[in-house]
This record gives sequence, structure tokens and C-alpha cells, in this order.
Amino acid sequence: MFTSSASKSVVALQWRLLVSSGGTIAERGVTAGNAAEKAHKSLMCAAERARSREASEYICVLAGGAEPLADGALALILVKIDAGTAPVKVEVRDVLGANGEATRVPIADAAATLTVR
Repeated sequence: MFTSSASKSVVALQWRLLVSSGGTIAERGVTAGNAAEKAHKSLMCAAERARSREASEYICVLAGGAEPLADGALALILVKIDAGTAPVKVEVRDVLGANGEATRVPIADAAATLTVR
């Protein structure tokens, strides 16, 4: 979940999405979340050539208009997990945020582990 701040008003984001082996992003599996929709943002993600065989990589851009992002989900990610796969790690790295003056806003990386039971 994204948490906004008056001192760090963000109007656009770019990030790298990594999914470890055994997991894949479903076709049309990354969609705008409620916070992105409320700010009238568009989300585009494209597969990147993986730097290693242990992960699939995507680059995502969330942008459009000058309205800042509010608290909430920015993107919803549907991950398909292969049968018999160990836990799958999903990471958001190299996040670049920009405010209304096109100044960089630092945003921390995030990660989650998905397990099928």
C-alpha cells in the first residue's frame, strides 16, 4: 500500500517488478489500483529481458495528469504460481517517484512472498 505525505506529493512513478521463478504475471495481470484510478493515472507495464533466470522482470510506469496520488493501492498484480513451486517472491525495486515540479521523490523498495497452501 502506498502512503502519501504532504511533504512528498507524488504525481508519477516508475518501478521494476520482479517475480521469482515458479511465478509469472498473468496476461493483463497488472492493473491500476484504487489510489491510481482516483488520481486518473494510467498504468503500463512491459516485460523486460531478465537479468537472471531466477526472476521475470517488468518495468512499470504510472502517470497522467498533475493530481497527486493518495493513500491506497497503486497497482494490483495477478501472479500465476506453478504447481509444486516453492514460495514465490514478488519485488518492487528501483522506484522513481516524481512530484508536480518533476523533482525526484525517494520511495523505498518493497517485497512479498507468496505461498500456495
